[in-house]
Amino acid sequence: MGFSCLLLIALTTGLVSCDKEDSQNQSTRERQLTAREWRITDITRKKVTNTTQDSSILKDCSADDRLSFTAGKAFNFKDNNTKCDTTIFQYDAGTWSLNSAQNVLSLAGGIRTQKWTILSMNDSLMNVEWLDSIAPTNKVLKTIKLKNK
Repeated sequence: MGFSCLLLIALTTGLVSCDKEDSQNQSTRERQLTAREWRITDITRKKVTNTTQDSSILKDCSADDRLSFTAGKAFNFKDNNTKCDTTIFQYDAGTWSLNSAQNVLSLAGGIRTQKWTILSMNDSLMNVEWLDSIAPTNKVLKTIKLKNK
């Protein structure tokens, strides 16, 4: 019994230290991504009638949606209590990565792969651009604003 307890303690300590070591090896941007859940506060695109102005296309039902990133490089974008359709932004889960310059966030989901160009980011806000190309003939550049929950 004593050996089993010691083995369990050793394994648990090893797992905890690995998690701690993984988070210590994260870059500042990775820590900012994984610290909390994000919520989308706005999605805009250029107006069709005046391309110098933006038009918000965020739906009210998206206000409680959440996007989370883990230190293990997994992401989950989920529709919370108020259900939305997925015409503006598809709910998905998969893996994430940053390029070497840490200004492009790639999301490899079960539905599709997306690349977000990070325009600005700090501990509580993130602004990205995303070329939405569901229909190859209708590529739309969207700006997504996110805030930590």
